[in-house]
Amino acid sequence: MKTTKILHQIMACCLVLAVVLSMGLTGFAINPDQTGSITVNGVNENTTVSAYQIITVDVDQASGQPKSPMYYWVDEVADWLKTQDTYKAYINEADNSVTEVFKEGTAEQFKSFWHDLAAAIKAGTVDLTSTDQKAEAGQDSVTLTGMPMGQYLLTANGGVKIYQPTTAKLIPTWNETEWVLNNESVTMKGEAPTIDKDVAGSDSSVAIGDIVTYQVRADIPSYPEDATAKRFVVGDKISSGLTYNRDVKVSYDKAGEEQVSEDAYKVTAPSGDRTFEIEFNVDELNTAKKEIYVTYTATVNENAFEADDLGNDAFLGYNNDPYDQDSYKPDGSTTEEDVYTYGIDVTKTNKDGSSALNGAEFKLYSDLECKQEVSLISTGVAGVYRHTKSGESAADVLAVDGNGNLKLQGLDLGTYYLKETKAPDGYNLPKNAVTTIVISDDDPDGVLDDSSAKGNNVLEESVEAEKNVLSFKIWNTNDSGFELPTTGGMGTVLFTVVGLALMGGAIVLIVLTSKKKKAHN
Repeated sequence: MKTTKILHQIMACCLVLAVVLSMGLTGFAINPDQTGSITVNGVNENTTVSAYQIITVDVDQASGQPKSPMYYWVDEVADWLKTQDTYKAYINEADNSVTEVFKEGTAEQFKSFWHDLAAAIKAGTVDLTSTDQKAEAGQDSVTLTGMPMGQYLLTANGGVKIYQPTTAKLIPTWNETEWVLNNESVTMKGEAPTIDKDVAGSDSSVAIGDIVTYQVRADIPSYPEDATAKRFVVGDKISSGLTYNRDVKVSYDKAGEEQVSEDAYKVTAPSGDRTFEIEFNVDELNTAKKEIYVTYTATVNENAFEADDLGNDAFLGYNNDPYDQDSYKPDGSTTEEDVYTYGIDVTKTNKDGSSALNGAEFKLYSDLECKQEVSLISTGVAGVYRHTKSGESAADVLAVDGNGNLKLQGLDLGTYYLKETKAPDGYNLPKNAVTTIVISDDDPDGVLDDSSAKGNNVLEESVEAEKNVLSFKIWNTNDSGFELPTTGGMGTVLFTVVGLALMGGAIVLIVLTSKKKKAHN
């Protein structure tokens, strides 16, 4: 009996120990099939958030402990990564595990990666199934539940904001006593559609006659499928100094290789001061694309110099409430890109600059040898010339007006050579009649920087740059009052007469002396 009692006590102790150990193991382990939730903040109502699992967590079924390596790319993402030179270092190609290179990436690198991966998913290159949740009216967040452990790429569409892809992680963490899976909360970054514009393949300085290529980039508003108000308009207002060439092209890429179908937009000439508008049919646009590029050209015309700058204002209009037609914002987003042209003002004067002289003529060249003449044409105002447009004939000479003034307008930045070909009446043509002119605007804004005019006949103190014009004076001399001695002058005649008289007197004296000697003998 005593033995049996002792045996029962031992069995009871073992049972208690087993229970204790079992409880300890339960607290230590994590269920590989455990799920969590992801709350996404910062979204507008009617916005749908899509979560794509891109990384899984490897947890040992028996022990409930994460294994090493702990993280693996899902197969579809792994296949894509292996074809991407930029990102293939993120994957161990032997087993698809996540590498240290990925874990140590920078915020800027991740931003590019999430964007490219999201684009590949939208295009179907990476075929993943999403878990979706829509924000209802009055909500600014959504919660995705029943999500397996891993990392998720989050995208959002609907509403009128453009959302940047982001990620959420549901991964087990050790809290000193056990492995736990905490729920995740993230905030989507979204902005209203934006627009910006560049002068393609050029700087911002031009001459009259130049063709300027503009490119407008605009975000495509992401409207919900059942939206009743989804206008999307891009347009431009061009300065009077530019002539619109009516050659709009629309593409999904900056290079213009992926053209937007003509069924997806219509170019119109609206009333008012806008030059053109492009009305898009959102339903006909490629839903996988986030932005469009509008490319067109304008020619710098004869009004360019009179404008303060060759302004060019692009705008983007859209509905900020997809269910209200009256919510259309014609100037929802605007941008401006200016180009500039420049001028030279010359005044012909006497040597000290006190008196203006008329009658002078010049030619302008772009090379020191004065062989490449700059093509200029009269504006119809005396002494005022502008750069020619295509098809126009240049003036033969550049003549100053009655006050000795010469204005050359519509020029680009650069170095020019002004050669005087005819001096004012009664004045002398300078020996070196070429003035070197530098028109400089380091960061083109229509205000000259470090510009100069140098030459033997330039009044240095007169050189002045004001806004987009360089002005200076060129002097001439009048040497007509200076007389050289001539061989037929009175001084020479008098000298000759006196000389002849002296010679004659000497001869007479010699003859008389000779006669006296003979008589004496």
